[in-house]
Amino acid sequence: MADKPEIFRVTQFEAKTLSWWRARRTKIDMSPPYQRRFRLWSVTDKAYLIDSILNGFDVPKIYVADFTWGDSKLNKKRLPYAIIDGKQRFEAIFDFYDGRITLKDDFIYRENP
Repeated sequence: MADKPEIFRVTQFEAKTLSWWRARRTKIDMSPPYQRRFRLWSVTDKAYLIDSILNGFDVPKIYVADFTWGDSKLNKKRLPYAIIDGKQRFEAIFDFYDGRITLKDDFIYRENP
């Protein structure tokens, strides 16, 4: 019997910086079929996430499908990556990099108040 192609594989992805992901954002499918379509974060929600990141607070992981290893029927848009969990977090980070959101007036950088 012939080997069947892999549909997916689960491996730990090497941690990457936010700027690494930002440089590849056009290569990330941000709206795969399984991604939720409701409850977009407010500007305030996004600003508080950035506050947490800058202050080193724990934030939930972002899960990304890595299709660079080979072909998969799950890769509908034929991009190297697809968001699994963390779409709103990625959007908040990219919006901050692009200057579409700013920190709240009450932001305090804990290392140097």
